[in-house]
Amino acid sequence: MKITHFCNSFIFVEIGTTRIVCDPWVGIANYGGWISFPISTNTFKKEIDLKEDKKLGSKILKSLNPTHIYLSHLHSDHLDSEILMDFPDKDIKVIINDFNNKLLYKRVSSLGFKNVIEINPWEFIDLSDDMEIAVLPADLSNSGDFEDEIGYEIDTSILIRSKKNGLTFFNGVDSPFSNEGYRKILELCTSTSTENKNFIDIACLAVGAASEYPQCFLGIDREKEKKEIIDSSLKVLTNTLKTLNAKAFFPAGGTYLIPGKYSSLNKFVAQPTSKQMETVVTKILDKKYFDIEGGASLNYEKGQWKKEESMISSRYLNQKSAIEANINLIYEYLDPQLSEVAKTNTSILYAKAKENYFNQLEKKQIQPKWRVIFNLYEDMEIDGECNLGACKKVNEFKLQLEKTPIDHELICHMDYQLFDCLLQRKCIWNITLSGSLILFERKPNIFIPTIPFSLNYLVA
Repeated sequence: MKITHFCNSFIFVEIGTTRIVCDPWVGIANYGGWISFPISTNTFKKEIDLKEDKKLGSKILKSLNPTHIYLSHLHSDHLDSEILMDFPDKDIKVIINDFNNKLLYKRVSSLGFKNVIEINPWEFIDLSDDMEIAVLPADLSNSGDFEDEIGYEIDTSILIRSKKNGLTFFNGVDSPFSNEGYRKILELCTSTSTENKNFIDIACLAVGAASEYPQCFLGIDREKEKKEIIDSSLKVLTNTLKTLNAKAFFPAGGTYLIPGKYSSLNKFVAQPTSKQMETVVTKILDKKYFDIEGGASLNYEKGQWKKEESMISSRYLNQKSAIEANINLIYEYLDPQLSEVAKTNTSILYAKAKENYFNQLEKKQIQPKWRVIFNLYEDMEIDGECNLGACKKVNEFKLQLEKTPIDHELICHMDYQLFDCLLQRKCIWNITLSGSLILFERKPNIFIPTIPFSLNYLVA
């Protein structure tokens, strides 16, 4: 087994002649709110052809010559439409979970792929004489296990196993699992293993917050919140690796940088350093730790993992250089073509969206005891303290069920063009909310997942 990690959840696994690519993404996601790191396209390079640079992810994917592609879920840092659309072999087998909601199937099929295979979760299937896999849907809708009335089907993880020697790799992507979920994963491996071993050989997991908290939240001590999230995530990593009884680990999933006019928010992104994770894995757990992000590989030879360095030159040396290179990136919703679509009567759109929102909540028998306020700006800016800058407010909308007591309030600050695109479904709420394009205030500062999840119904 050979495992190569490019960036985020973009992972390539080779066993014999079978080659599976997981979640190929390089470049921009979340409408410009995220860029990949350390491998990334650079929109503002002058020394090379821009069109060729934007095809970097496509070049990498083509060079791997995969026999299969696995797509974990719909988020744009996992389902990169540009890379997939540019991939020439539309007959390749694309593996996805058999979701009740067929949106992922429809999205992949619309890109021209003719062999999209929906597989039953929680059971191993043969891909070839070399490899078998199992797709594992997340058993939580959020990493904190907070109560959620919406209950979206979103994330999946994957187990990849060699049929020759039973070597098993757990790719956790960024799926939130409970302890019971992780125990179920290990039980699946144990019950179906011909080697009769009660452990996973190597695992990768996202560590830290792959979300908008705390960097996008106003009125809180973001430095303190960042430290608490990192400390908590390292404890979760410890418990998870113990539960999976994983012999080796490398971090993967949930890694990104914020480009453009909100790039100063990067300093509050709650992701631990490689050194912090290595300390936990090697000193506390006494397990093997590897950091191969950026195109390096792990090759299993003679009973141990050997690291092979990356041959990819298009990498940033550090986060600072990547941020500086992309500080002038223009978010997609501000693109002239998309902005032209957004120039409409927002009040009329909002009235239709609001009606649809409350109709959908009523169908789900959800009584919304909250208020959401949307503050819209001509060109929203953040100041040196990463707070709302001196920008012109052009509109405000309130979302609240009349004559209902309010327990929570969520205030969303954003560019008016983004709000228009969200109402018109040109941008998707679920992707935008975690994409560092909106500044939030919560009163009180308590995470109620149902509130942001419910905004997916606020469309005209």
